[in-house]
Order: sequence, then C-alpha cells, then structure tokens
Amino acid sequence: MVARLVGCLRAGGWLFLEEFDFSTLRVSWGSQRAQELHDTVTAAAWPVLQSIGHHVELGRSLPGLLLELGLVDVETTCECAVRHAGTAQALGWQHIVVGMEDDLLRGGLREADLSEYVELLSRPGFSYFSPLVVRTRGRAPG
Repeated sequence: MVARLVGCLRAGGWLFLEEFDFSTLRVSWGSQRAQELHDTVTAAAWPVLQSIGHHVELGRSLPGLLLELGLVDVETTCECAVRHAGTAQALGWQHIVVGMEDDLLRGGLREADLSEYVELLSRPGFSYFSPLVVRTRGRAPG
C-alpha cells in the first residue's frame, strides 16, 4: 500500500504517514500482577490485531520504508503518553480489549485473566505507556 502511495506522488510531492507501533505498550506503574496481566493480554491481542490487518510494529519501519522507496528528506517524529487507569484513554483500550474477547479466549487467554485485566484498566494505581504514534514524511525527488 505504501509503495502505491509513493507511486502516486509527483516530483517534489510529499507523503505524510502516521501509524502506531505497539512496542511501547508497557506498564508504567502497577503491581507485579498488573505487569503480568498486561503482558499476557497484550501478547494475546497481537495475533488478533494482525488477523484483521493491523501491523502492530509498522510504525517503526516507516522511515526505512520511505527511504527504500526512494523518497528524500525523510523525517520522523514519535509520541508516546502514559495512560492512567480510569481515564478516557484507558477505557478506550478497555473497550477494544472487550471487543476482542471471543478471539482472545479462542486464542488461549484465560477468561479469569481477561476479566481481571479489564477491571484493572478502570482501577486507580495502574498506568501504562500508550502505543507509539509514528509520524513520518518524505518527498519525491525532483
């Protein structure tokens, strides 16, 4: 898809891409059990997300990909935030996790772990790093 977008550029034209990279989705603050739950659930979520077409590590490869496709003046910025349990952002992740429940359980995640994790996302005292937002731009030569 990215190659097709690059192919549509005129000489001197810019392409701007923004993509997540889930490598930063780690616990910032919480108990050992919270860390274990978070790691277990997020590891179970990757195959589910990939099965619907999401590339969980695409963001980090964008700069190299644009260079490989011949773009110049490639620049990249990244943003990551800490999400605190009970906030709108954490509840948004909770909603996504609940939406994947059937697939997560079919993939082998224990229902007790899933329930405990869902509850953890609304309980104060737990924080995690958001996915990295990678913003990359590059210009077609000429």
